Amino acid sequence: ALAQLLRHWLDTTPGNCIVYFPSYHYLQACMAQLQTAESPPLRRTVWIQARQQGDPEREQLLHLLAQREDMAGFCILGGVFGEGIDLPGEHLRSVVVVGTGIPQVNRDTRPLQAWYQARYAAGFEYAFLYPGMQKVGQALGRVIRRVEDTGSALLIDPRYRQRQYREL
Repeated sequence: ALAQLLRHWLDTTPGNCIVYFPSYHYLQACMAQLQTAESPPLRRTVWIQARQQGDPEREQLLHLLAQREDMAGFCILGGVFGEGIDLPGEHLRSVVVVGTGIPQVNRDTRPLQAWYQARYAAGFEYAFLYPGMQKVGQALGRVIRRVEDTGSALLIDPRYRQRQYREL
């Protein structure tokens, strides 16, 4: 269903687009669905972020976005392409964010959550929700850089229906 939704978005939304995924595994699984033998090829020039990419590969995507109007970049949310790059005007016309950017639950985030819970009675919010939504906000900020910029965004996750996510 995600691959179909992305295909529809990329077929109907003009201009360059970056699709952000929460992990490489999720990105690769979706790309496998988008690129099956039964599926028609995407009508875009596709660029996929890989693990351990260096500056030359990073520059390649930025160059393509500046030169073309049919790019679909598939990147990691919160990674090098989620913040700190300037894509004004026609360089980027839309973004898609898959997921809410919430950090992984692990041995580092659980104690942090407990500390925030004890200190502010808001452990989930400070350890997970706010950092995740900050990544989402950064990704959305790639398409609108100046007052005169326009663009589109698609947020894909049922949690965006919840008040605490919508308000952020």
